[in-house]
Amino acid sequence: MEKTAAASAPNKIILAGEHSVVYGGKAISVPVEVNSRRNRAVASTTKGSGRIAVTAGRLTSTLLDGKTTGDREYFPILHAVDAALKSHAKELLAESDVHITLHFSGAPKGTGNSASMSAAAVCAACAEAGCILSREELFDAVMVAENEYHAGKASGLDPMTVCSDEPLVFRKVFSKRGIRFDYAQKRLSLPEGSALLLVSALFAGKRAYTDEMISAFARVNRIDCPPESLSQERRKELVAPYDMLVEEMEKELRPSGSMEALGELFDDNHALLSCSDVSCHSIERVRKIARNAGALGAKLTGAGGNGGCVLILAASEDAENVRDALQKQDFKCFEASFSHRGAGID
Repeated sequence: MEKTAAASAPNKIILAGEHSVVYGGKAISVPVEVNSRRNRAVASTTKGSGRIAVTAGRLTSTLLDGKTTGDREYFPILHAVDAALKSHAKELLAESDVHITLHFSGAPKGTGNSASMSAAAVCAACAEAGCILSREELFDAVMVAENEYHAGKASGLDPMTVCSDEPLVFRKVFSKRGIRFDYAQKRLSLPEGSALLLVSALFAGKRAYTDEMISAFARVNRIDCPPESLSQERRKELVAPYDMLVEEMEKELRPSGSMEALGELFDDNHALLSCSDVSCHSIERVRKIARNAGALGAKLTGAGGNGGCVLILAASEDAENVRDALQKQDFKCFEASFSHRGAGID
């Protein structure tokens, strides 16, 4: 019987602070399981000469002697696995072929799928090779893929979140020595009796790209230079209202927190983002349907724009009504639950 190793990783959502974080604002990023599912990878090895293969559905991509073939979508994952194995199991890789099968959770766009799938693949391949990576080593390997997926500009937020066992509160820090991200794990949770829904707001037309939404935010806020070129005073002024909402959300993100207060904060956060031109007709339509069906609050998450996602907070007993109302209008709706298990072996 063929020996295999399996691993999985959660997805991620930005609960608050999107866009302002680009300019040094605080944000909350949460590892989540979507419809109680995680992205999963199963790895196996056979005698060979260092070939790595990744299969997803009917598509297979391979890497051997630095040359990739197959579907380009999975080349970054091949490179991440290759980097991890060369660092931690070089001798085994030289005399083995590694095959990884990916199983997609079905989570919508904007929930960190590339980082999550890469983390699961690296964990599975290394476990099959007999080595267990530390969180830092896993992060470094996943960043290989993320930088390839994001043209060398990955912030590190997505891999940091999918590798974490708890939500993260983070901030981009600007200094004369450069830019860094400060992360802190926080034991945050939804108020007791509440539920979180994730809705894909793609309805018709062209899907918006992240860089387009970042540019729209900058334009409305009269920013005509890179974030690092803004004065410290201007950055503080820009992020202050967003930081206040993030801090208020933190207070309610506990079992004894108020779901009604948290719902109002969702709406307040969305209003700020909408004024910065990163919402759209389909996102506003999702919010209206959800609120009319009894939701406590709703906000865009991530970059926004057409095809972005909306987070909806509802009382648990009202969640099904909200979901049904959205699905009747052909919006895809998912349950999102906080995950307290980052990427790792199953």
